[in-house]
Amino acid sequence: EPYRQVLSNYPVGTYLLNTLVVTSGIVFIQMTVGILAGYAFSKGRFFGRNAMFILVLGAMMVPIQVTFIPIYVMISKAGWLNTFAGLIIPEAVSAYSIFLLRQSFLGVDDSYLEAGRVDGMNTFQVIFGVLTPMCRPVVVTTTILAFINGWNAYFWPKMIVTTDKARTIALGIADIRNSFLSMEALNMNQIMAASCIAVIPILILFLVFQKHILVGFTKSAMK
Repeated sequence: EPYRQVLSNYPVGTYLLNTLVVTSGIVFIQMTVGILAGYAFSKGRFFGRNAMFILVLGAMMVPIQVTFIPIYVMISKAGWLNTFAGLIIPEAVSAYSIFLLRQSFLGVDDSYLEAGRVDGMNTFQVIFGVLTPMCRPVVVTTTILAFINGWNAYFWPKMIVTTDKARTIALGIADIRNSFLSMEALNMNQIMAASCIAVIPILILFLVFQKHILVGFTKSAMK
């Protein structure tokens, strides 16, 4: 009965679709940037490489609560409130993903990359055709972590989304706390039903890729 009430009284399908679109965009951009940055910090040769990487690590210690005001102002001026772009772009770079990928790329011998260049590969072909497949467990782990973080995001979407047009499932569950009279009600059964619906994709991902997740963390921790 709680599942029926949730699915009939709230646009849960729209929430799930919005969350899927936003999360897919975050994962695609974050992984692309992370792989390229991880390659630069592990195999690149340029002045200040280590100093720049320390700055990236420093970004991991800065919570979004510190930076969300200037980010909100920029998103507002760009006209991206209540849009997918406003939800995706601020999450386009993850210092944690760059760190994991860089640590994994360091374990790949440069001779493999040189062999690819001898075969006529350009830099992007070497990165995505040689380096990335050799570090598949860590790449898969980082992708799943990016997906989980994007799927469960609440704080930033709460700041810029006010309509069902771009509302994600996390915001939808919070909205279910309110009754039709806009009063908080003791509808914990509906809240739990919606939470179970929201967590299903995460459980499926973990069950399918749990071996890659464990291997990826192990390899990164040993560097």
